[in-house]
Order: sequence, then C-alpha cells, then structure tokens
Amino acid sequence: DETQRACPDILITNYSMLEYMLMRPIERSIFRQTKEWLHADSANELILVLDEAHMYRGAGGAEVALLIRRLLARLDVPRERVRFILTSASLGQGTAAEAAIDEFARNLTGLPRQSRRGFAVITGTREQRHGSGQPSDRVTDLLAVFDLAAFEQYATHPETARDAVAALAAGLGWSE
Repeated sequence: DETQRACPDILITNYSMLEYMLMRPIERSIFRQTKEWLHADSANELILVLDEAHMYRGAGGAEVALLIRRLLARLDVPRERVRFILTSASLGQGTAAEAAIDEFARNLTGLPRQSRRGFAVITGTREQRHGSGQPSDRVTDLLAVFDLAAFEQYATHPETARDAVAALAAGLGWSE
C-alpha cells in the first residue's frame, strides 16, 4: 500500500512481476507518479538494470523487449529518456563480440541505430583461480555423503547443522 501511495525511488523487480504490475489497477499510481516525474523535467531519466542480460535471447528476449516497449508507452517517454544497464559475464570479448553486444543491446532495449545515445561495453578483470577446478574423487565422495538435510535445519537445530559442517571440514582437512 505504501508503494502505491508514494512511488519508490528504486524499484527492484523481475520481468514477470513488472508485466504483472503493468496489468494491475493497484499499481497504476506507481506508473502515473513515475510518468509525472519524467515529464516534470527533461533531465529526469529512468534507469533500468537488466541483470544476466544474455538470458534474454530468442522468444524470451522478444517478450522482454516488448515488455520494455510497453513500459515506455505507459510512461509516455521516448527510448532516449531511459538509460539501460545490462550486466552479463557471458557475452564474449573482443571487437566482434562488442559489435554483437551493441546490436543485441539495441534490439533488446529498442534503441534505434541513429540515436545519439549508444552502449558502452565495460569489462572487468577476470579473477584468476588456482587449481584445476575439478574436484578430486575424495572431495566428490565427501560431498556426496554430506548431511545436507541436517545443514538445512540450521535455524532450528544449529548444533546438528554445525556437526554436519564440522564432519565435512574434517574430511576436507580444514582447520577448525
């Protein structure tokens, strides 16, 4: 109820709930207030963050792209008034990958090719991991017999959960 009365500055949701919100009468005030805020000053921008953007490909991606367009139509703002942040660790590297990322991002978010806005690909530094990444047979065997049921009861039976973790730690040779 509070969210409908005073539109939040930050709304964290997923595409399923956003679609549901666009249909529900109770959420109309959120979109009305956001529309009023966007129209009150041309410097105001909506920021949409799409985490794991690489998941929005194919039919699912088309649905999300259409949902974004429905949101912009509801807010009565052009695409250029919305800043998108797309995150992913799975879109590739290099010049060809960056061109493909740009094309993908434009298609998903509805940014026209001739727009003065564009996408900047910001990459991080991959963390170097040590070891093979493959567990030994001993580690696999220890994990297979780990008492997960006891561990999952840590809220009601902390001693039992602690015993399960201690047994695993001892088998792995970890210090107490």
